[in-house]
Amino acid sequence: MKTSTAVLSTVLLAVALSSESMAKTKNGRSGCCVVHTKASQLRKLPVDLIKEYRIQEVTGSCNIPAVVFITRNNRLICANPKAKKVKQILKVLRGRKNKTQGPSQRRVRQ
Repeated sequence: MKTSTAVLSTVLLAVALSSESMAKTKNGRSGCCVVHTKASQLRKLPVDLIKEYRIQEVTGSCNIPAVVFITRNNRLICANPKAKKVKQILKVLRGRKNKTQGPSQRRVRQ
């Protein structure tokens, strides 16, 4: 009986960890981040691999504010918007976006 209880507990734990892992990565347009990526992993992320990002607000089951980086491989990374590294990455990405948009359409005063 103890063996079957141990096996059942192990299976339930595996299912729980599996579903938690899916929740972490289910960050697509309709999903949301539930945990932030560790800072040590974020430091290894080259900015050149990020193709776009979006900001997640706290709503419903999306229980944390996050910046969701989407890599060229369509990997989704949930980052803490207060982290220094995240702010640096956003600054670079916004600068890159402004460069690709070309010259502004503002009139110059004479």
